[in-house]
Amino acid sequence: MVRAIIPIYVGNQFKYLREGKVIFSYAFVYRAENRSVPRKQRPSNRVIVHHKGGDNFQIIWQERRNVDNTELCSPQDEANWVSGILETHNSKELIDVFDEGLGKYLIQHKIGQHDNFLNRYKYELPTLPFQIRQALLHHGFEIESLEVLPASW
Repeated sequence: MVRAIIPIYVGNQFKYLREGKVIFSYAFVYRAENRSVPRKQRPSNRVIVHHKGGDNFQIIWQERRNVDNTELCSPQDEANWVSGILETHNSKELIDVFDEGLGKYLIQHKIGQHDNFLNRYKYELPTLPFQIRQALLHHGFEIESLEVLPASW
């Protein structure tokens, strides 16, 4: 089984969580529209889905770590993130989370509390329902709601 080590911030300490295979990862890049000085765009948040075995999937939300209002830039990218472990879902529930709106789900879990959270990623969030289905199919999971259009040879 493939395992991933994800840094988890608990209180003032980092803990490490080992889970199953990463089946989906999406990096959100916040582009400030009124920025006068262009800068290299780095992801500010990530959503990761781990397969925990059977029909169980764990959603993890990551935010880029800051020290004194400066983003960390370790060459080991995983060290740059603070992670929050969200709920475990079966594949149908996982699809529902993305269909009903990942942004609303994150706010419900007290993540993304800033006023413009949904607006900040308004061009990225609508693409995620397609992408999670594609990831599930790519990793060999069945999706009940998809209709198969058979080929005729």
